[in-house]
Amino acid sequence: MQQRWLLALILGNSVMALVIVLPTTGFALLLMTVLALAAWEWAPLVGLTTTNGRLSYLASVVAAVMLTWWLIPPSWYLPLLLPVVAWWLLLTVTLFKLRHIQPISGGVEPKLALTGIGLLTASWLALILLDQQGNRWLVLFLMLLVWFADSAAYFAGRRWGRRKLAPVVSPGKTLAGVGGGVAIAVLWSGVLLIALSPAPVHAIALNALCIVTVLLSIVGDLYESWLKRRRSVKDAGTLLPGHGGMLDRVDSMIAAAPLFVVGFLLLEKYL
Repeated sequence: MQQRWLLALILGNSVMALVIVLPTTGFALLLMTVLALAAWEWAPLVGLTTTNGRLSYLASVVAAVMLTWWLIPPSWYLPLLLPVVAWWLLLTVTLFKLRHIQPISGGVEPKLALTGIGLLTASWLALILLDQQGNRWLVLFLMLLVWFADSAAYFAGRRWGRRKLAPVVSPGKTLAGVGGGVAIAVLWSGVLLIALSPAPVHAIALNALCIVTVLLSIVGDLYESWLKRRRSVKDAGTLLPGHGGMLDRVDSMIAAAPLFVVGFLLLEKYL
């Protein structure tokens, strides 16, 4: 536990410092590097277990990000994120309906591989879109929202967790943990409300957005758990001692970022 928190403190402060000081290009490259590491760990979960297969998958994610960066106008980013958000919401229903997970022993799964490329690219696109709106501080807010909620869920689940959230997919997660994450979302959203001083209706909507973002971040974690459980894998990687792999650290953000960005920009436009 001491090693886990020491590494979290060092990495967290380093990432926050980079998010604050890097120019847009540097920030985009930092995100791409993180997602490339996540892609390396995602590859075996869809059947790409050889070194060449994993490198090819990593290269595919990098290529998808670079092509998005070079070829797609920023005005298209928001419309492209809408179906991704819809996919995550539909996945939520699917995951909670699961009563059995069929183990997979081998073989590449092209649909899941393409899904991974799309989800990783969409999370990059969402954070870059937020940054391009001149809202780098909102990127930091979102990261802290997800990190704080994850920590609160962990401690609340350990202290009060009794009833399981999705026992088939992730037996360790409890409803008490969800409650801890939601409580932090309510509290941390207060920082956003103080910064923006919105009208009452807008304030309520922003608070709700933070809560839903945290809930969907949990779905992101559950989705990775489902991928790992199918392949009988405990951690996606060993890059971060005490934390597993990079994918284990960013799975929540991959789901949360598109929803938060779409929700925030739509609220800004229509409220």
